[in-house]
Order: sequence, then C-alpha cells, then structure tokens
Amino acid sequence: MMRGWYGPGDGWMMGGSYSWMGLIAMILQLLFWLAIIFLAVRLIKSYLGRENTPSKPEDRAMTILRERYAKGEIDQEEFHTRKSELEK
Repeated sequence: MMRGWYGPGDGWMMGGSYSWMGLIAMILQLLFWLAIIFLAVRLIKSYLGRENTPSKPEDRAMTILRERYAKGEIDQEEFHTRKSELEK
C-alpha cells in the first residue's frame, strides 16, 4: 500500500532507519543559534561596559587620584603635586 507522495513506508526517510540524522541536525541547529545568542550578549555587554571606564590611562590615573583624595588617603598638597605630574 502506498502512502502519500513518497511511496511505501511510514513517512520517514528510508523507512525510518536514518531518522536519527534529523535529530542530529536539530541539535546542531540549536547549538548554532545558542552560540549566536551567546556571542551577541557578550558583544553587547562588552560594548556597554566600555562606556563606564575611562578611555585613556591618564583618565584612569586621575580618577584613582580623586578617589584617594576623597577617601582621605592623601592630603591636599599631595593631591595637587600628583595632579600636576599627571597633567604634564
């Protein structure tokens, strides 16, 4: 008895003996899309993370100097001395 357009059988490729290939294809497709999503999320996070960090090393040094002054780790004289050194 023939079924549908594909002839005898239950509708699986070659009578069902190669149906596991479809399962492997689905798993590979799922892994592919998960990798794409993972990379997109990492790219977005790294892009957004860059906005909060100073772009130049001098800016970072000045930020640290200001933080130390604000915490009281250094006095005003030392702050101005180091600031003038960084601005050279």
